Amino acid sequence: MKYRVPAVFILGMMVFAGSAVGETKKPWKADPARGAELAERLCSSCHLVGDMQKETTVAGIPPLKTIAGLDGMTRRRVTNALMVPHAPMPDIQLTIKEIQDIVAYLEELIGRELEHEGGSTPKAKEKPKYPSPS
Repeated sequence: MKYRVPAVFILGMMVFAGSAVGETKKPWKADPARGAELAERLCSSCHLVGDMQKETTVAGIPPLKTIAGLDGMTRRRVTNALMVPHAPMPDIQLTIKEIQDIVAYLEELIGRELEHEGGSTPKAKEKPKYPSPS
């Protein structure tokens, strides 16, 4: 027995598939202003967050600007610190977008980008000089 699919159905599926393929999602950009809001709301009970706050509520906890400016601080280290609970930091549940917004805010605080995964892009090394065969 043969089944016939109405042409209208096939045409409709083609139009639907074409519109879905043609759609492109705009990449979102990290928002340091949103990161500042999140940091103020979530971090200011322990860390010095902005210029308006004069002291931390917990002695010995460094300001966010100090943490972001540490040698070797990378985006990955900040992301891990925000994702993986560790004492004395509470377990805060953040989306990837929120984490990236906070990272953008920290970069704005220190006036530079945090290094990526393996640190800054390594410069090409000069080839080692081997003795020439005699």
